[in-house]
Amino acid sequence: MDEFVTNVIPVGRSSVGALLSTVALSPILYRLLGTAAFGEYSFLLAVFAIYTAAVSVGVPDGIRTTLSANRRTDSSGRLVVAHALAAIGLAVLGAVALALATRTAVFDTIFGAGARPYFFVFSALVITTQIREFTRQTLAGLGLEAQAERLPILESVAVAVVVLPFVAVGFDVFGALAAHLVASVFVSIAGVRLIARRVSLSELGARSRSGSWLEQIRLDPLTAVRTVVLVALAHVGVVLLYRFVDAAAAGTYRIALTLASILFVVPLVLRPLSADSRAESWSRNGAGPRSNPVGVTIRYTFVLAAWSAVVLASLADVVVPALFGPAATSAVGPLVVMLPGAFGAALAGPVQTAVRADDGRRYSVAATAGAAGLFVAASLVLIPNFGVQGAAAATSIGYGSLFAFHLASARALDLEPLAGARLGRTALASALAAVPAVGFSAAITNGWLAVAIVPPVALALVFGFGVLVGAVDLEVPFEALAAAPDPVGGWADAAYRRFDGLDADAIPINWVQRLLILVGVSLLVTGLFVGLLGSGIESLRF
Repeated sequence: MDEFVTNVIPVGRSSVGALLSTVALSPILYRLLGTAAFGEYSFLLAVFAIYTAAVSVGVPDGIRTTLSANRRTDSSGRLVVAHALAAIGLAVLGAVALALATRTAVFDTIFGAGARPYFFVFSALVITTQIREFTRQTLAGLGLEAQAERLPILESVAVAVVVLPFVAVGFDVFGALAAHLVASVFVSIAGVRLIARRVSLSELGARSRSGSWLEQIRLDPLTAVRTVVLVALAHVGVVLLYRFVDAAAAGTYRIALTLASILFVVPLVLRPLSADSRAESWSRNGAGPRSNPVGVTIRYTFVLAAWSAVVLASLADVVVPALFGPAATSAVGPLVVMLPGAFGAALAGPVQTAVRADDGRRYSVAATAGAAGLFVAASLVLIPNFGVQGAAAATSIGYGSLFAFHLASARALDLEPLAGARLGRTALASALAAVPAVGFSAAITNGWLAVAIVPPVALALVFGFGVLVGAVDLEVPFEALAAAPDPVGGWADAAYRRFDGLDADAIPINWVQRLLILVGVSLLVTGLFVGLLGSGIESLRF
């Protein structure tokens, strides 16, 4: 498990930063705009995201795949410029079509004449967004993943800086959208400059000697469909709430979904563990695999996602008003309802990655589309009747079904991703840790103190019970701690050498007795937390 520390932490840091920077931007915008205006802003961005995904038709993703496959050749320049021309051309067509659509009666019926200025901004943003995404995927295809993942962080920071003066002078939603445009232009320029450092002008000029630039383009319809479906999964709930309920409901839902998406950090961090999950590494119908990196990834995704869900659920009534303000407390309930679905979506990540690596992209797209279809159907039934809570339940159903759909797609390819996942033990460890973690958080009446203390304590409980039930390999937590500076690193090395010689299987008790002991330990720890810190159970609100 050395790769858990040496491979996971460096690669995952950039992806985590990119996602968390987006999460951090939402409280700023919510506090500046207010609930209703934030809901309108979220609705407009949702419509724009779906439209942009359709306009791109997979060109940005295509350049990443193509460059990765041709990284050792001298054709990078020709491939970059060919795909750049296609991406810009499609973006210009999409921008013109959007601008023309604002002059139609259909537009006024759906969005209202008052939304026309917003869509003029979107017309320009279509082009800059396409360039920004193209540069990000190009950098990743050239092997510069770290630089590519820094661009979303840079954009979030730029939006936060630019939006303040725009909103301060009274532009509100229009100012927020304009801030996205300015930030997108800035990030696009930065991305192009990074590419220019890697791809020389002489290399770009070689394209004219290679025939038509159209011949260099590699489009992947499956990738395009998958992109649109994933974007729809992320934004359809906001659109339907805005249409069926109101802007405030859409804003509340957006807050809950933004916080629930923190669970998606886990598969991003652990993605390197399953990056080498080729067909020969899988267990095929029990036929003796060499290893199953996907099963290991699912196991640790389960552990860390369960920890994240427990922490978010127990601290939701503190975190939401602290970040977004007292007016956002109505998002606490929907957030808790969404967490099971976000947990399932996190587990689906490793399976989806491995299925695509095994030439099963058709199955992966079909699985994602199936989950999206279930999500839309559930939303259409629940949102008109139950509002935000119904949207949260539909999201949990749709997102949670991703794991089931992708698991079915893997088995359709005769793969067994759950081999080595130890789901039973992992679920037991998570349940045993959740009880004292929730009790600990309830016993701390100071909200900020709970935010500081509960996450590390819960993490220690999850890994501790994980080791005791055999869900977590003993060396994993110690290797992670050993990477820290002394004295923590030295203590971890010494502790691992001491515990490594113990053989838990040598203890002459059966599994029922072990389970009873572990349940007793869990309840004992809970009692100690509540007894020592003072009972604050009544402060636990969902």
